[in-house]
Amino acid sequence: MIYLVGMGPGDPDYITDKAKKIIEKADRVYAFPHHLRQMAIPEEKGESIQGALTELPGKLAAMDDSLTLAVLVSGDPLIFSLSRRFTGTLPREKYRIIPGIGSAQVFSAYLGLQSPLPRQISVHGRELSNILPALDSKESIILYTDETNNPDEVARFIKEHSPVNWHMVIGRNISRKDEEIIETDVEGLCGGPPRDNWGLNLVFLETIES
Repeated sequence: MIYLVGMGPGDPDYITDKAKKIIEKADRVYAFPHHLRQMAIPEEKGESIQGALTELPGKLAAMDDSLTLAVLVSGDPLIFSLSRRFTGTLPREKYRIIPGIGSAQVFSAYLGLQSPLPRQISVHGRELSNILPALDSKESIILYTDETNNPDEVARFIKEHSPVNWHMVIGRNISRKDEEIIETDVEGLCGGPPRDNWGLNLVFLETIES
């Protein structure tokens, strides 16, 4: 059985006991290097998936069904996750998903948001135009960004495509020791100096009506 295991947003305290038990009993563990180090996976038991994502589902599906295989996934495997590579290609009886706590849950709790939470949209490796429907409807959203489509670029895009200002709360490295929460707006971010080290972030956006 292949287990897709949610590892939470970064703080080890957010890894569930269920996830730890699956990892402990697994015959093989497949993960990015930082998760192999975090869980102290022995070299003979673990394998890095860095640069090997495309072939990973087929490779694991071809292995002996009696083996317990754990694939460690950042955050929650149900949210913009590499688990889609498995769920989109493998029969359901080949895998199980072990949900995790996502960074958006922790971020939303910090903001004091209540269910139903704002719609989550990813521009991580995707087009910024994905947010156009939300801009047109003035809908509050939580945005997953990356180094290219970073908060500076998001602010510039919004300024170009929306007639109103937007409140922005940026969550960097959510739950980690170097966590940073930046509260600003589109006008303020566009007017300040750009940063060159944004990395991966979450951005909460809501309109500021004039």
